[in-house]
Amino acid sequence: MANHAIPNKNDFVLIVATNIEEDDMSAIIDSLEFEKNIILLTDNVSARSPTKDLFKDLLYVLDDFSNISNTIRNLRNFVGDRKVVGVIGLDEEYDYSISRRLAETFKLDFYPKDILAIAANKRLQKKVFADSGVRIPHYVLFDIHKGISDVDLETVGFPNVLKPAKGFASYNVYINNDLSEFKANVLDAARNIESFKGENSIESNESNESDIFIVEEYVVGNEYSCDFLIDGQSHDMNMLRFTRKVRGPAVGEFGGFLLFNPDSQGGSKHAEFRLADLESVCHKIASAYRFSDGIYNVDFMFSKGEIIVLESTVRPGIATFIELMVDIYKYTSINVFIRKKLNLPFHVHIPDKSGAVLYIRTPALGMIESFDIAGLEHGKYKDKILSVYKIFDVGSILTEHDYVRSNTNILGYVFFKDISLDELNSLCNYVESTVKISIKALK
Repeated sequence: MANHAIPNKNDFVLIVATNIEEDDMSAIIDSLEFEKNIILLTDNVSARSPTKDLFKDLLYVLDDFSNISNTIRNLRNFVGDRKVVGVIGLDEEYDYSISRRLAETFKLDFYPKDILAIAANKRLQKKVFADSGVRIPHYVLFDIHKGISDVDLETVGFPNVLKPAKGFASYNVYINNDLSEFKANVLDAARNIESFKGENSIESNESNESDIFIVEEYVVGNEYSCDFLIDGQSHDMNMLRFTRKVRGPAVGEFGGFLLFNPDSQGGSKHAEFRLADLESVCHKIASAYRFSDGIYNVDFMFSKGEIIVLESTVRPGIATFIELMVDIYKYTSINVFIRKKLNLPFHVHIPDKSGAVLYIRTPALGMIESFDIAGLEHGKYKDKILSVYKIFDVGSILTEHDYVRSNTNILGYVFFKDISLDELNSLCNYVESTVKISIKALK
């Protein structure tokens, strides 16, 4: 960070993190600026080995979140004489209700309930965004248990996207290329929600609209994401991060990410808009959120000359690009928000520098016999490699349990610097063809 002020040693920010993938949790913890001023409340999913080894220098509490009263009591006992000055919620699948209840417990400001409702409910979010002048995909709503006879598919056409009005991390999201796929995916989604009903609810009196689904037009174009910060008093907005997503093997999954400043790519044939265009859209989103103090993440497409917003939520973006931000931006969105909670100064600016993180994947199952990355060190992009990280290595056993939703395993990832938009496709092909992996099938 540009300003090196330090916090009071007895001031702590509480981070509530649930269901975070291992590589994403590693990125968050490895990049923390003030780890001695953090209390992490998390679950066994986020703290599973080997990620838990990263917690050794942190104050942390493990909880299954099955009883919010017990969670609050256990955390208060752990906090003791320490002073909690802020709460950051990364508990999206709980609609941030855990974070909100803990903020109330420690008498701290948090997002108002109606703002959290906008973040958690895509039906409501689409309405308030459209009312604020934000371009969103055309869509229709329906109750998934009442059949599809009344669904106006002409409004959205084919292909289209089926997703729950309340959901997270691309779970229960389907692309439908025709009516037969749509019917099959509706049945599959209906079966899935029955098994998940109530699982992530800590307050049974709050409606979760789990049966309400959205069918929206499939937007053709490149997908991006960004983070921005709102000062609730001045209504000032700070753009924190801008990322191009690399297409992955399945809906909601990505091959990697490119951090760059669109204004510095003016000579690129792939440059699609200016940063000011995005800031204008984010200002409308901030208006929809009533300029509530906090940090916001936005996923959007650029298609046919316009920015089309897919969804937004009230937390920073979480992915391996967090570690890349340290190298490229010299800050991360979550660290800026921590500074704000600790009442410390911060300076943010999306730089002209760029960088990419690309995943190493395999669909194979079995034991890794070889995992050779030596070719990366001698290839055409060798001078642009910042680091290579292996999640699995020789001798590791890959099972279906390790699969992500596309039935592939992410074995590791590669960080690059100084990557332009024009190089992105070539870089993806380079990683895929250069890394050599041999896996022995097990009986």
